[in-house]
Amino acid sequence: MTTTRQSASSSATAQRSSRQSKKWAQWLEHSPTIEIQRVGKLDCPDGTGVEMGMTRVNAAQASNWSTPEPAIAMCVESSAREQVTADLGFGRFRFDARPQQALVFSHETGADITGEGPYDLVWLMLRWEVIQKRIESALDRPVARLPERVHSMAINDPILATAMSQCWSVMLKPNAGAPLMIDGLVNVILGRLLELGEAPVVEPTKKAKLSPRQLNAVRDLIEERAPSSLRLDDLADATGVSRFHFSRLFKATTGSTLMHYVQRRRVERAQTLMKARPEWTLGAIALDCGFSDQAHFTRTFKKHMGVSPSAWLKSL
Repeated sequence: MTTTRQSASSSATAQRSSRQSKKWAQWLEHSPTIEIQRVGKLDCPDGTGVEMGMTRVNAAQASNWSTPEPAIAMCVESSAREQVTADLGFGRFRFDARPQQALVFSHETGADITGEGPYDLVWLMLRWEVIQKRIESALDRPVARLPERVHSMAINDPILATAMSQCWSVMLKPNAGAPLMIDGLVNVILGRLLELGEAPVVEPTKKAKLSPRQLNAVRDLIEERAPSSLRLDDLADATGVSRFHFSRLFKATTGSTLMHYVQRRRVERAQTLMKARPEWTLGAIALDCGFSDQAHFTRTFKKHMGVSPSAWLKSL
């Protein structure tokens, strides 16, 4: 892909990107004129090393161009007047470059892309050595890449688009619970790509739920771990089910998403501390309960309780 930026500007962009994300910097060496508007990097506890960025593409004329890891590029804004022609290594197709439409790049596979912009893409890059294990566990067979079908078409899917948008929002404003949120969203994205690639994960029955023993094991782990060290794999392992099934079973059992439940438990702990430790500042309580700072604590508390922590205290 190329843009109209001058080489000096591209060099400065590459230097900024290098400081923020080694993987993106390596990628830029092969595509030195891609305009990187913003780059984010979040290392989840399981070592996924999720990386995201946004690119403005004014024109694309790329041959045998590849990403170092599997990557999803979703259009978020476009003024393109014509379709883009793409071949991601598994057959040629047309890409409208319209919001929510996505391309899925396979790692180390040459791609040919031609067409005029401008359009903005949000990128999600994942480490194959990590997600390969997850996919093989879910499908119970070895895999060399994601299903070929997802690389051979432009994807316009609301579930995938929502998860990508939520990932980007978390990356822009990360907090103590961000790794678990990203981990869960990546789980949704992978599961959806397998479904779109006609290699769906076998779902549990609609009546399936976690047993009281399994739910207690999850609750104990949530209470023991700081939010930044909570791993979806560990929570799933505590119940003996796969990570792809765990989130659905947890919601079926509790009526709440995992992240909502974790936040609620932190708020309840904070309420207990505010009553038991009146000498503690709200900032100290926030950190003790696993929030990144007082502002994060206040926003989350108000979301769950309808009032700020200070207003709640005054009402006692």
